[in-house]
Amino acid sequence: MQGTREAIIQEILEWVKTWTPTSSILWLRGPAGHGKTALEYTIAELCKKEGLLIASFFFSNRMSNCSDGTLLFSTLAAQLMRALPSTEHHIEKAIREDPHIFEKTLETQMKVLIVEPIQRVALMSRILNTLTSGLYSYPTLIVIDGLDECSDPGVQVEIVRIISDMVQNLSLPLRFLIASRPEPNICEAFEKLQSRLPGDSFSTLLLTEDVLTRRDIQIYFERKFEELRSRHSYLPAEWPSPDITLRLVDKASGQFIYATTVILYVSSPDERPDDRLDVILGLLETPIDDTPYAPLDQLYALIVRCAKHRATVLQILGQLILAKEMTNEQDILGSSRNSISRRRVEAVLSLRDGDTIRVLNSMHSLIDVGDNLKLLHASFADFLLDPSRSKEFTVDIGEARKTLGLAYIQEISNTDCTCFSLHHGWYLFDFRFAPPVATLVAFEQAGRLESHMALIISAIKYCAASGLTGQLAEELEAADIDGQYVSYVRLAPWKRHPATDLLQRICATFKVSVFHSSISLHMH
Repeated sequence: MQGTREAIIQEILEWVKTWTPTSSILWLRGPAGHGKTALEYTIAELCKKEGLLIASFFFSNRMSNCSDGTLLFSTLAAQLMRALPSTEHHIEKAIREDPHIFEKTLETQMKVLIVEPIQRVALMSRILNTLTSGLYSYPTLIVIDGLDECSDPGVQVEIVRIISDMVQNLSLPLRFLIASRPEPNICEAFEKLQSRLPGDSFSTLLLTEDVLTRRDIQIYFERKFEELRSRHSYLPAEWPSPDITLRLVDKASGQFIYATTVILYVSSPDERPDDRLDVILGLLETPIDDTPYAPLDQLYALIVRCAKHRATVLQILGQLILAKEMTNEQDILGSSRNSISRRRVEAVLSLRDGDTIRVLNSMHSLIDVGDNLKLLHASFADFLLDPSRSKEFTVDIGEARKTLGLAYIQEISNTDCTCFSLHHGWYLFDFRFAPPVATLVAFEQAGRLESHMALIISAIKYCAASGLTGQLAEELEAADIDGQYVSYVRLAPWKRHPATDLLQRICATFKVSVFHSSISLHMH
């Protein structure tokens, strides 16, 4: 849409138009749904109007022909003949001389069908350029979109290598604009490319959720809502409120596909836009057989379906969703708000060191994978938690809470909490031998008592939230969670104890005799 992504568009156009005697590559990368394809299409159209576009190829895993990387260079050659008619003779001659050229390697096809014809035309253009004082120009841009949607990961890497070899070895003023998600094999291919090429021959443009992206998505929503108000006179001038627009911008998390999906649904000619927006906001139930997020759901389902270790991926996703409700005070196992440490996930799910990175290899477009893990899109969590949308990819959040609760209980069982060291003395952690308040304050300053009880409170919280199966109740009793918590209450009565109500509810629900005796003796 006009008025959005203007700064990025101008930056790319400046790169295209800046003449250099050698070729260069611009890698446009970003997570799924961040508008890479729309941006590449806009650039291709603008450059086509100015006579700067040689050819374009848009990979898509929704159509078999568009996901076949072996068709790339032959398709580009066909467009090259139209964009630069003087190459047609050279390309046809090459095909006549070798009718099996399309069965040859991609490297050979690139050389014979694209590089050599352009070289011959470029030589003539330089001569004409000299004779006409620089008034003669020819197209230079080749656009390749969605490289990650090429069906063969090996071909993805091969395409990057072939183009980088051409850029490195030939003096042709070509521009290759390549867009993809940050999949590991593609990232590695471009890292190798960068180490081989001079700085002015390769650059990267990262599409992220920044201030400009949020502004562009907000502009998109505001203009589309204005169009709807102009078409439907019954909509009030203030519909929707600025707060609702900002809620939608937040939910987009930098994803243009989320914004376009919402507008497509709200703009249905058969329904009221205000009612449809209320469905999106959760104010109205989704009508039967209605699919408000169909394009977004297809994208998410496709990515999850491609995961080789899907069951483990869904377990990890459950823990990442739970991370959103955590704070450092609640969770002493290493989780910061909205993210979770890789090693913590491996500990909670009983995975081996390095398993998380291996299992999430195909999920980089939806998860920020590093020392900390983070969901890149708020709408992805909504998809995973709604069985009507995610179907077989639904995350069982109750099971995720149960798994986390068990991990906390295991951690408590592994922690030596029977005594605390102060100076040169040892004190039993038992309310019958409670040290004086001054000693407890010293314990708190050391952080041991408080951090251990934070772990116990977290265990109680997540066990209760999971629905507390019989297994969890047995684990809680075996770990003497209630006894440790009651001791803490007696030792530090001046502190707030947010888990007391939860613990009492657990006791009442499962009638655990040990829990009841502790509660009745020490909490009243």
